[in-house]
Amino acid sequence: MSTARSTLQRELGSAPPPAFDTLPAETLEHLATALNAVRLRQQAELDQALTGALEYVPALMRRPVSKILGL
Repeated sequence: MSTARSTLQRELGSAPPPAFDTLPAETLEHLATALNAVRLRQQAELDQALTGALEYVPALMRRPVSKILGL
């Protein structure tokens, strides 16, 4: 298995579809890099949304709610 395919498999969390075997290694690397970037951006946006949502929680409850949410 090529390193590009294994990198993509790691990003997808499962084996890529068989049709991906026809793609060049550079394309597979590009796809894996793009998936990683999207996943990181999504996580940052979710963290920001959770932090912003805490402003609507009463002050006395913020710390316990933060602990529950893992912030």
